[in-house]
Amino acid sequence: GDAAGAGWWTLEGERNLWTLRLRVQGGSLVPLEGDALRRIPETLRVTTDYSTRMGRFSLAARGLVADVALTRAPAEKGFVARFRSSPEWDLPFLVEPLLGGPLRYPFEGPGSEAAYSALETSSGTRLVRSYRARVGENWVLRWLGGMTDKALSEFRAGAEREADRYHAECLTALRDDLAELVR
Repeated sequence: GDAAGAGWWTLEGERNLWTLRLRVQGGSLVPLEGDALRRIPETLRVTTDYSTRMGRFSLAARGLVADVALTRAPAEKGFVARFRSSPEWDLPFLVEPLLGGPLRYPFEGPGSEAAYSALETSSGTRLVRSYRARVGENWVLRWLGGMTDKALSEFRAGAEREADRYHAECLTALRDDLAELVR
């Protein structure tokens, strides 16, 4: 929506069915309701509700708000989405009390942002994206990160040994094939 409260599109998805509602006149996006001569403003506010299931647990973020600034330069079209307010979380028992600070941190201060644009260059069109996310951690995240790092290190060590053995076998077979060719 825009500052005047007009909605410009809605997108809903559930159980692999996506529904996009928008209104177009003369090839340009216009508000869903009201004056069809209005042009899309430079800034919009996008509100998202998202939920999913992971095993037995449901996870949800409600009211995730992004202030979106559109770029309409002759050689660049794109947008920058800034996230400055924390959504309402629906998380498994004890997750939110243990991770409350890190869940709020990305939205504090300057917030986090995502930008996407298409740039017209002499060699063609370049698609550009950039992200800036604030990350806060606490003892729970450091503990989980340490456990994950240890598990991945053990996995990599075994995988690296196996890969080294495979490469050695390939090089040995190549050496033997070259030795046969020379004879």
